[in-house]
Amino acid sequence: MQKLKFLTATVFSTLFSTGAFAHGQNIGACDPAQARFGGNGGNPFIAVAPGAVQMRTGAFVDAVILNGRQYGQNGGNAGQVLNLRDEEYINRIVVRHGQLVDRLELYTNFGRSVTGGGNGGNVSQLNNIRVLTIGGRSGQYLDQIEVTYCMNYR
Repeated sequence: MQKLKFLTATVFSTLFSTGAFAHGQNIGACDPAQARFGGNGGNPFIAVAPGAVQMRTGAFVDAVILNGRQYGQNGGNAGQVLNLRDEEYINRIVVRHGQLVDRLELYTNFGRSVTGGGNGGNVSQLNNIRVLTIGGRSGQYLDQIEVTYCMNYR
């Protein structure tokens, strides 16, 4: 297993082997992958397993709020909180990005979502995944989103 930037190999191995992601569910066999969208501004923030996700958005994603902790500033409007239920996980991500995260869309296997932001930047997406952790970089805005996930997860 390769060493991850925001989780040490030991911590990640422990979490992964015990299935301690997403409400203590066992995630089964998985070869974790990472994807980064956005620029290199702001300061890094440590990746966490998402249990609750909210965003502050306007023309950009001003902030992402993961498990009650905000990364980014108070601009834009606060959206609804997506509290993941038992057996629910993020299985699709659509990101519009350039030097910042312009728009972020997170969808779950239960058909629920949290979305917000503008229409600038390039579109990237991850489908048929299971998000393990979300981290990134933030300053005045959400500069980068980094996702660790299992591919082709069903």
